[in-house]
Amino acid sequence: LRVRAGLAESAWVAARPLAAGTRLDADDLRRAGRVRWGGPDGGDGESPGPGWEVRRALAEGEPLDRPAVLPPVLVAAGEPVRLVWSRDGVSVSLAGAALHAARRGEAVRARIAGRAATLTGTVTGPGTVMLGTGGDR
Repeated sequence: LRVRAGLAESAWVAARPLAAGTRLDADDLRRAGRVRWGGPDGGDGESPGPGWEVRRALAEGEPLDRPAVLPPVLVAAGEPVRLVWSRDGVSVSLAGAALHAARRGEAVRARIAGRAATLTGTVTGPGTVMLGTGGDR
């Protein structure tokens, strides 16, 4: 006996054909039913929305899933960033400049004025980078 299990769900799909390199707006999305096969996807829970980047051409009705669409860049190369370290109720914040672009949840390296070394943290919002605890640099 063979069994294949799937989950009926509502998902965001392209409301019209979308070209690679464009940004989504509210009229580009619609909800549609689909079956997702296999176990839980373990996604980050972030749904596509206005401002997301279309990475490859999509036909009408095609699911708006990663990596076909990605969230907007929150930190651009050379842009000022606020680097924050926080632990046990103590927070330290530094100003720096991003060395490359990054999206929410991605690592970004930044340079602090007057220092040769760089710091690496995770983008949490527009221009905001959380530094790790312990020996992370």
